[in-house]
Amino acid sequence: MGPFVDQNLMTSLSGVYSCGNALHVNDLVDYVSKSGGRAGASAAEYALSDKSRKKLIPLVQEGALLYTVPQFFDLNKKNKTIIYFRSSRILKNARFRVFSRAISSGPGGKEYINIKYSVIKPPEMKRVIFNPSGIERNVKKIIIRLEEEGS
Repeated sequence: MGPFVDQNLMTSLSGVYSCGNALHVNDLVDYVSKSGGRAGASAAEYALSDKSRKKLIPLVQEGALLYTVPQFFDLNKKNKTIIYFRSSRILKNARFRVFSRAISSGPGGKEYINIKYSVIKPPEMKRVIFNPSGIERNVKKIIIRLEEEGS
């Protein structure tokens, strides 16, 4: 696992990007190439932008996840992004969810993704397109959870 990045592949160091297998081990060379193109386009956009306009929230992983990429989301850049993940163990009847809570200790929030997998294994990297257009400004974190149903 490499550095932590936002959905544009920028690390916590402004203007520094990570992609490809330096970020995480990809299953296909196509994913490596696409992430390089995305990091390059993001770096070019960053070079021309107002660099002070970031509102990062964490993408917090729960359950049977080995890792997820990205780990942060910039609410000022609500572009569709791909969430990559691997399970920490073999799961049958697994459910992958992405959701938010308006406040960290109370009810409310929104579910963005809810996908069922009949079997999921650690060697298989999964990718899901995340459209964050409905994220409210008061969201403090996005939760990514992978769990086996019925356990």
